[in-house]
Amino acid sequence: VWTVHNAFAHDYPHPLIDFIGRGMIRMFSDGIILQQQVTASEYTGRYPHKKIYYVPHGNYVGAYGPWIPRDHTLRASFGFSDDDIVLASLGVITPYKCNERIIDTVRRVRAAMPHLKLLIAGKGKAEYVDTLVGRITEDPGIVIQNRFIPESELSRYLSIADYSIFDYGKSGLTSGRMLLSLSYGVPVITRRIPATEIIHDRNGYVFENDRELADILKSLQPMNESMQKERSRDIIHDIRKFDWSYSAKKLIRIYGEL
Repeated sequence: VWTVHNAFAHDYPHPLIDFIGRGMIRMFSDGIILQQQVTASEYTGRYPHKKIYYVPHGNYVGAYGPWIPRDHTLRASFGFSDDDIVLASLGVITPYKCNERIIDTVRRVRAAMPHLKLLIAGKGKAEYVDTLVGRITEDPGIVIQNRFIPESELSRYLSIADYSIFDYGKSGLTSGRMLLSLSYGVPVITRRIPATEIIHDRNGYVFENDRELADILKSLQPMNESMQKERSRDIIHDIRKFDWSYSAKKLIRIYGEL
C-alpha cells in the first residue's frame, strides 16, 4: 500500500530516477492512499484499474503541548511589537519551501506597511540560509533564525505569529506545517496545493502567484489579543474534525479489504 505525500521528491537532484521509481511503486501497489479529496479524485480518474483511497491527515492539537496565549517576551526578543503583524515560517529551512519568494514579496509590501514583519525560524544548511540572509539586506522587519526549534518550544513560537506563511514548488501535495499551525489556532497564508482544500475564510488565505500574495498581505489588519484568542479557538475547533482515530479506522478497513 502506497501513501502518496508529494507529487515528486523535494529538492531531489535526480528527477528521472524519482519518476521511474514512483512509477514502479505505483505499478506494484495493491492500493494507493491520498490525503486530499481532490488528489484522490484525480488519481481515480487517472488510474481506474487501481484501488484509490482518501484518508485525511490527522491534526496536531495538543501534540506539542497546550495552546498558549501570545508570548510577549519571545515576540519582543525578535524586535516585534504587539502592534505588528507577524508572519512566521517555522520548520526546516530548505529550498522547496521557496523562502526567496516569500522574502522578496514581504520586502516589497513592507515599503508601504512597515508594521508587517516576517520570521523564518528553523534549522537549515548554512550555505542556503546565508543566501536568504543576503536577500534581506539588513531589513529589521525580517528575521532569519537558523536554529532547530525543540518540540517543547513550538507552541511558544506559534503563539507569537499572527499568520503562518508557506510557499511551495510543484512537488507539494500535503502540508504538515499547515496542519500544525491550524492545530494551534494560527491562520495560514499559503500557495495553493491540494492540501489547501481545507482552507476557508476563517482559517486563512490561499494564493496562486506572487501578485495575489502581495494583495493578501496588503489587506491584513492588526487584531487585538481578545480577537486573536477567539479566532484561535474557532480554528482549533474546526481542525479537530481531522481526527487520528477516524483515519486509523479507515486504514484498518482498507487493509482488511486488501
